[in-house]
Amino acid sequence: MEFVQSLSRQGHRCQWVFPKGVIAQQKDHTGQMDQYLVHGDEYKALCDAVGKAMLECKASSLETALMSFESPRAQQAVYLLLVLFQEVAALHCSHNVDLRPKPEQCEAVSRFVEDSRIPSPPGVRPFAASLVANTLPLLSKGPGADSLERTVTEMAIHTAAVLLCGQSEVLVPLRNLAFSPASMSNAFLPTMPEDLLAQAQKWEGLEGVQWYICPNGHPCTVGQAVINIIKPPVSDPKRFLQQHIQRDLEQLTKMLGKSADETTHVVHLMLRWLLKEQHLLPNQSKRGEGRT
Repeated sequence: MEFVQSLSRQGHRCQWVFPKGVIAQQKDHTGQMDQYLVHGDEYKALCDAVGKAMLECKASSLETALMSFESPRAQQAVYLLLVLFQEVAALHCSHNVDLRPKPEQCEAVSRFVEDSRIPSPPGVRPFAASLVANTLPLLSKGPGADSLERTVTEMAIHTAAVLLCGQSEVLVPLRNLAFSPASMSNAFLPTMPEDLLAQAQKWEGLEGVQWYICPNGHPCTVGQAVINIIKPPVSDPKRFLQQHIQRDLEQLTKMLGKSADETTHVVHLMLRWLLKEQHLLPNQSKRGEGRT
């Protein structure tokens, strides 16, 4: 469905197929299904609460909704971040200027984020505030961003929210890689079972490869194709990384043997599973993680 919608956009060579009324409708619609609905009824209820808060310019409905939830606080924090992206941040990029959040609406939600008495993991409030204000570099793409770019952005937001709030020990190295990469400089991840440098330097076909020593003292080699990409330096690192994520998504689609939409749904289901996984760290407890 999202692919068909993309064909109706301004400038696409297939736009002539669609009636003018359909094209006008698409300009007023975000054009994508809400993949975050994998989180169920509480997420949907919070979407309604944020929508009401935006209409009334009052955030009391938000606090009421969150206080009624029975899920752990960490999950509630994720729901809030995802809803703020869908119901506030994403609308900043709407083709229809009338749908974009007004200053007084953003102020009401921002006030809730700052003053809320509901506990949340560290880093959630600044992240939420940046979503409402639309200040994340990842969200700098204006109206006209294509379906794939929006899909990648949704995955990035979902991943960041789960890493910030998830309580599973599985997420610890991933959280450090995302938010504190310096702390992982001497880490040895499970995907790196052993050091094969000595053997690799003797492998057939690698005799002429140039080896380098990175600033951290680790030997590495860079293929010619990559060298051509990074020299001269990349002018838009965000776009460069986004293209890599898109390529990863394409590869995952081939591996699963599913459509692009189905593969995207699988990624969001996995993120939901990681959020609900409760293998806590030794210094953590489930105390206070239930009903708020």
